[in-house]
Amino acid sequence: MNEEILAGIKNAMVHGFSIEEAANSFTNAGNNSSEVKEVVSYITKGVSPLPSLSRTTETAVQKEMTAQKGTTPTKPQASGRLIWILVILAVLAVVGIVLSYFLL
Repeated sequence: MNEEILAGIKNAMVHGFSIEEAANSFTNAGNNSSEVKEVVSYITKGVSPLPSLSRTTETAVQKEMTAQKGTTPTKPQASGRLIWILVILAVLAVVGIVLSYFLL
């Protein structure tokens, strides 16, 4: 089993991501999909899925990682879409200021 993928998926889960989101991220990053599936199978072994778990629900893996590190999980960072919206708004504001300077 790939220990780096295991540690990475556990870390992602501690930070509020679902196991599916973490697995997709590792696969999309170029990791071998069979190794990622093996890690997911290992983590979920003997655990039946519960309906509608939110991102803030602390799983057994999150509790284990929190206990090991002695820290509390943090919320995921702002989405990329929000950052792009803010950048576009800032650019529009600057363009508006420049245009108003030259047109007045």
